[in-house]
Amino acid sequence: MKYNINIYFPACGGLYHYWFGVAQAMQNMLSYEDIHKLKFHSISGSGFPVSTLLMGYNVKSVYQLWGNRFEKVVYSGGWFHFYDLLELHCYSIIPSCEDGNDDFNNIFSNHSIYCVKFPSFKLIKIQIKNKDNYIKSLISSALIPFLTPKLFCIMDGKILIDGGIRTFIGLSSEFKRVRSIIKKEATDESTPTIYHLEKILNYKSVRFPLFWRAFGLFCGKREDLFSAGYTDMINALPEILPESKFHGNGPRRILTNDMTKDINLTNKYLLFGSLILSSFLIHKIICYNKIDIKIMKRSFNNAFICSRISI
Repeated sequence: MKYNINIYFPACGGLYHYWFGVAQAMQNMLSYEDIHKLKFHSISGSGFPVSTLLMGYNVKSVYQLWGNRFEKVVYSGGWFHFYDLLELHCYSIIPSCEDGNDDFNNIFSNHSIYCVKFPSFKLIKIQIKNKDNYIKSLISSALIPFLTPKLFCIMDGKILIDGGIRTFIGLSSEFKRVRSIIKKEATDESTPTIYHLEKILNYKSVRFPLFWRAFGLFCGKREDLFSAGYTDMINALPEILPESKFHGNGPRRILTNDMTKDINLTNKYLLFGSLILSSFLIHKIICYNKIDIKIMKRSFNNAFICSRISI
């Protein structure tokens, strides 16, 4: 397999189930060694399937573990703890450098994570240093500021929010920025090959219908979305990696009992407080960038008509 192949996993908008299916297809078709010859770039929630793939766990097992934890905590009234749950989930399965994982540095070097810096709204690549830093990067890249009372993450003095927020508010594509960073950091003489998976896969079939939007985030149709991602990637891999022999050798690690035990969180947030904080941040975002609300309707896929509001 050629080196310097870059795979871009875009912002998933809650449809991370689909991207876990994509990761499972790669694990089934490619050897663990070939997977680690690729360079992955992720924005928002798509970083979690990439991380699972690089760690060498069975992708579907980790995905099902997360789905079960999500449903148990969130459906029991713990929605405000979504990011707390996500962080604890990551700590439960991601090994540290001291755990005898020879490939852990490869996970860092093979996975680039991008976040939006607030208030400039510039997309930046996070410098991965260790396990804590890696997990915080994953959380920051997927942190939608008005979804829960956790409005942002702070790393190295920077206020960071979801990497996909630029598209949501109608700014330029994240991929253009990611592509420029990849080309700038290329170390060899050859031009890096970059595959934007959203443009290669049949992602529109699940991205645009309101049906998927309504059920995707809340796991209502997660198996259907997982299967769609898996099938699309199985069909696309020969185009992306035509020289590969497609001899997947399966997962390298298994989930232990300690990793799969229940995560219990105590509800400590009030709805009223959350609404106040969320409304305040949305107001600041809009005022700072002088954004016309009308452009936001692109992100709602014509689900409803936005009225024009002048700021």
